[in-house]
Amino acid sequence: MRPIAELPPAKDRDLLMKRIEAIKGLAEEVDVPDSPLGKPSAHAIAVASLALQAGLNPIAHIRIRDINLLALKSLLGAAKLLGIRRVVPLMGDPPALGAPVDQLRTEDAVRAAKEEGLVVGAMLSMRRNYAERLKIGADFYLILNLRRPEDMEGLRGVEAYPYLLIRTSRNAELMARLGQPSLSLEEVRRFLDALYSYGVKAVVVSAPGDFDAELAALGEFRR
Repeated sequence: MRPIAELPPAKDRDLLMKRIEAIKGLAEEVDVPDSPLGKPSAHAIAVASLALQAGLNPIAHIRIRDINLLALKSLLGAAKLLGIRRVVPLMGDPPALGAPVDQLRTEDAVRAAKEEGLVVGAMLSMRRNYAERLKIGADFYLILNLRRPEDMEGLRGVEAYPYLLIRTSRNAELMARLGQPSLSLEEVRRFLDALYSYGVKAVVVSAPGDFDAELAALGEFRR
């Protein structure tokens, strides 16, 4: 099973490069959010480009809530130009600044990205009818709200990568606000073993607000 490390975006290049270097010894792939929680930051495509230059294989998210088709096409062109092959168009959280545009649907954005020859992912929540989400024809899916490893049984044969959210005393308040299933570091190994039995090929490891905990969870893949 492959670890995909979440690489939180940052405007501080030195901080970002430190995170990249820390991840490099633990994972070969990174998942780069775009303005998480609707707060402005460096765009995921720019962050993914730095990760790529450092030898990591990135997945760049693209928020579509804030843009129209012209802007999406430009961002997809930028990803291609920079050698970023995998993108995930998604609505994203409501913007903390400005008003949403809301002119694009996820299925339209997925189609536009595939027309550019990119490998395209989509978010899939286990709280919803995921059979409908699969109809959009993404190349892979990032799985949200997975409470039990056995719930992955219905996704056998699908390139589906669950988020593994790590909860610590440092980020407990933030995790409570997010309202998604999470694990303590002590629970990670057992959860990974169970996911493996359901044919899961990769997971995205994330510890919002506690990057050190993310690194510790990534270390579990080496045991």
